Amino acid sequence: MGPPTNLELNAKREEHCIQVTPERKYYRYADTWVKRSLKPSEWQKHGGYMFVPKFSTERVLNEGACLAFLAEHTEIPVPRIYACFEDDGAAYLITEFVEGTPMSQLPPEQQKHVVIELEQHLETLKQITSPNWGGPTGHVLPPYRVMRRSKGHPWHMRPRDDDSLVFCHNDLSASNVLVDPYTLKINAIVDWEYAGFYPPEFDSPFYLRAGPPVALQGEYDDVDELCRIIDSERVYLENQQHTAPQTPVTPYGPPGARGSGQSANGGQQQQQQSGPNGGHTRGQGPPPQAGFAHQGNSQNGGGHGGQQQGMGGRPFLGPAGSFTAQRSISPGLHAQRAMSPAMHGQRAVSPGVAHAYSGPNGHGGHNGPSGHNGHNGSGPYAQ
Repeated sequence: MGPPTNLELNAKREEHCIQVTPERKYYRYADTWVKRSLKPSEWQKHGGYMFVPKFSTERVLNEGACLAFLAEHTEIPVPRIYACFEDDGAAYLITEFVEGTPMSQLPPEQQKHVVIELEQHLETLKQITSPNWGGPTGHVLPPYRVMRRSKGHPWHMRPRDDDSLVFCHNDLSASNVLVDPYTLKINAIVDWEYAGFYPPEFDSPFYLRAGPPVALQGEYDDVDELCRIIDSERVYLENQQHTAPQTPVTPYGPPGARGSGQSANGGQQQQQQSGPNGGHTRGQGPPPQAGFAHQGNSQNGGGHGGQQQGMGGRPFLGPAGSFTAQRSISPGLHAQRAMSPAMHGQRAVSPGVAHAYSGPNGHGGHNGPSGHNGHNGSGPYAQ
């Protein structure tokens, strides 16, 4: 039996499933939103070929880590995370459902008003710095526009000598900003699958116009420049196959720490040393939110780091004190106004494939159906 088509999977959607895309399934039940990566049995046939999503699981897990990190260390409006875990070949992200109108659907004058608040939040992100590339759990997932043209993968990056990498959204189109249409306040910024610590020029202001977060015809294309930056700081491990998928990194410590539903283990260990998969030294702290694999607020200097070794022998997140921000006063990871040495913690289709489904501006917001995480609706594929 051959791989299913997208139409076949959408015709067989289970209850509460909103839509199936070439990379994701989306569910809404009351005020809860679920997105998950596809299982191998759900990989789909397109144009006579089977489309295999790239880094699909890692991107979902990275988004969950970023949402938890941002909620802990900033006041940037993001969906509240309930759980993020991997099960039976798929990664699940469960959050609150956030009402709102995509900024891309507002009149131009109203968009200008929203951009003022949006850029204040982006300035907050720039205050969170690190010498280490990638998301809070160590995933290095360049923006889609870079990933599709970068030479080989995975991306093992050499840490910098200074904290010159800033926290970037890396996929910020106007469709990923949900706005209250009456007050014009931002309800949530969504779609953080590619987020993490990168050079500031990676976060281009695509939100200032309609369309996807890639250069359109007539616009300056910065991808060659960004690829050169990556290639100059990239480390190829011995015998690494440049086309091999990156080994998933277990978030937040040794096996067993990742939550599933009501996590019984997350947050219970105290001063746990790193495990075989490159976990972090942790301090004492309360249990995490249900099902999410993190350790709460460290109170006794147990922030991430300690030069733990992660997958492939590279630093997992780096030495204590390497993550800093303005006004941080303690060792470990700090965000703006963070006084405790603790840290919590992709989306785009893969190279050669159009950006999910097209919305009003010929682009799908990468994350699916109208109503959440993309908010562009379904339609024909955008080429």
